[in-house]
Amino acid sequence: MRNKIALIFVMSLFSCASSAFNLEQAWQVAIQNNAEVSALGQERESAAMEVDAAKSAKLPEVSSSAAYTIWDHPSVSVRPGGIKMQVGNRQVATLGLNARYILYSGGAVENSIKSAEENYAATGDSISIWKSKLKLAVGEIYINILRAEKLLSVAQSHIEGLQSHYGDVQALRKQGMASKSDQLTVEVALANARQKKLQIENNLQQAFAALNYRLGKPQDKQYKLQQLQFAESATGLNEYIKKAVAERVEIEQLEKVGRGINYNADVVAASAKPNLFVGADYGYQENDYVEHEGRFSVSVGVSWKLFDGNQAKLKKAALLKKSMAVNDRIADVKNAIALEVRSAWLQKQDCRKRIEVTESAIELAQENLKNLRIKYKAGVATPSEVLDAETQLEESKTNYFNAVFDANLAELRLQYAVGAL
Repeated sequence: MRNKIALIFVMSLFSCASSAFNLEQAWQVAIQNNAEVSALGQERESAAMEVDAAKSAKLPEVSSSAAYTIWDHPSVSVRPGGIKMQVGNRQVATLGLNARYILYSGGAVENSIKSAEENYAATGDSISIWKSKLKLAVGEIYINILRAEKLLSVAQSHIEGLQSHYGDVQALRKQGMASKSDQLTVEVALANARQKKLQIENNLQQAFAALNYRLGKPQDKQYKLQQLQFAESATGLNEYIKKAVAERVEIEQLEKVGRGINYNADVVAASAKPNLFVGADYGYQENDYVEHEGRFSVSVGVSWKLFDGNQAKLKKAALLKKSMAVNDRIADVKNAIALEVRSAWLQKQDCRKRIEVTESAIELAQENLKNLRIKYKAGVATPSEVLDAETQLEESKTNYFNAVFDANLAELRLQYAVGAL
């Protein structure tokens, strides 16, 4: 992964780090097993062959021919006075060899090579673009798994807190200080908490299945994933946008496509120009009546299509229009990239503020719950107040972890937006 921006992922391990699966490993496995990456690789090899084919047009062309012919009667020449003389065999073997080398093609050969080379380079960009998209998709799933695991621990902690409160209610009920309604209220809250935990567990299983789909692994396989942290940076939004426009491969690819179209336009225009060539020919014809059965010749020639109904001119104009369309798309892609960067950057700023707020909320919720439990045991607080405090603590923790993992998603998307994945 290209390290071109200051905001980078720093992997921090769980306690059993040696057996953990990290994001970089997930990316490597996904790329290795991805069918589209393989298909794009095949297309790149095909484009390389097209470059070789275009370059081979610079080499001379050599062809040969051979035939064995049986005539219904031998060739005869009529001399003055009506005298007939046989001048050829009835059965004839012929052989021909010829070579041709283009000295000047009007730029067709050279521009064909340049067009093929631009196409080859563009196929390499297609691979890079797809890998970045794949990394983004895998990274988003990876982060959502980490999110689900944390929310699952929050849900379990909430259940344990409710169970503790349920024990307090039962103890007070034995003393006649709590009612049956108080007990039922806590039981309902416990049932709801367990149901919420089941939903989170289901989300976690689905996230692992999605990750395994991207990795090309059995969809029921699970991993112990490393946590993600990111380093802070003072890089401003405008600097990120400038970097993204300069480094995103999508823009480079479109520029190569545009140049390739322009070269193709020059190839078409070359068809209206003269072609200069040299040739060499050798012909052999079996004939008992001539002195030299084989003949060799060299030639210099020119071919020129004087009128083609304006086909070359119109085809070139059509290709140049396509090139202009590519330029328009480049401008639009630059704007879209700037929007991607801005959205990710703003989301990250929002998450940073949310983390600060929710951290404080957790501390307040914990203190509030602690005080209400003491008051409840002393008989000066209601069960509903304790349940509300338990719910507030769970919501505060949920909001905090959502903010943390939303920040990780924003960081991942920012790296993608600036072309760093």
